[in-house]
Amino acid sequence: MALPFLAGLILGGGAIIAYNNRKEIAKTLQAKTKDLREDLSQGAKKVRKNARELKEDLDFSVSVAKEAVEKVKSRRGRKPKNQTAQGAKKATKVKKPQENIAQEQTFLAQNDSQNTPNI
Repeated sequence: MALPFLAGLILGGGAIIAYNNRKEIAKTLQAKTKDLREDLSQGAKKVRKNARELKEDLDFSVSVAKEAVEKVKSRRGRKPKNQTAQGAKKATKVKKPQENIAQEQTFLAQNDSQNTPNI
């Protein structure tokens, strides 16, 4: 039964001490809140700066993407540049003469007969 009495005594003593030291407590709270305010304002400035840089980067990326889309749209209906290069490759392809093909076949036949094991 003495527990509520002791708790009341302790809380009352703490209230009296706080009341007597209220000027010191007020100064400490003001100093702490001032520091907190400065830290928060510096953090907010950093966040704003980072957000501004991010916005600039995004704007640049969007403008590059728009230019690429416009370039693709403007090229629709035209022949691709590499189509003429493919045609040139087909034109330069040379067929082997029949004599060379016959020589290669005889050479391969001779090598095959030499490399096959005797059974």
